Amino acid sequence: MAQSIEKLYRFGLKLFVEPDCTLNSADCIPIFHRWIQTQALDLLLIDVADYTHLSSGPSVLLVAHEGNLAIDTAEGRAGLLCTSKQPQTGSFAERLASVAKNLIKAARLLEDDITFEGRLRFTSTEFQFHANDRLLAPPGTESVSSLTPALQKLMSIGYPGEAHQIEINPHSQNRLRIQLTTSQSISLDSLFERFDQNSRKP
Repeated sequence: MAQSIEKLYRFGLKLFVEPDCTLNSADCIPIFHRWIQTQALDLLLIDVADYTHLSSGPSVLLVAHEGNLAIDTAEGRAGLLCTSKQPQTGSFAERLASVAKNLIKAARLLEDDITFEGRLRFTSTEFQFHANDRLLAPPGTESVSSLTPALQKLMSIGYPGEAHQIEINPHSQNRLRIQLTTSQSISLDSLFERFDQNSRKP
């Protein structure tokens, strides 16, 4: 199982909106179009898909070559989901950290967008990991055990020296989801800086 995890490239990370904030998915449609025009992220941004008519799951999708960004409302919790969908170089832990960096950068851009007038905030104390390959990472504790070293590495980059928890999500029957939590709340700017510095290490 551990060796197969290294082959996993279809996965994602989600950051949640703070409980006292609201996020209207439709507001992100023109923002995402603007990001395509300005190539605001270190991804090849292609198109925007509107699924706001759906009651749960990805409601607005920003399609990129390497993966996608989505405003996601699964489980009744709004957030920003960044997924990988293409094979990339590097170890799984390195690719996971790269997705985290892209996710945090996008979340910062949304928080700072004039559309939300400073009212949008993402929590920095929780990530949700999604495995989108049931063959390489089926739901269950065995997959969690195989993924744990890379997930621990991820948390050590973002929260060095801080305690954290890695727990299987109770809604993981159809797709493996893992909750990554810590009690240390830091700014997304600081969190991004840590992942950015890590990506520059030789």
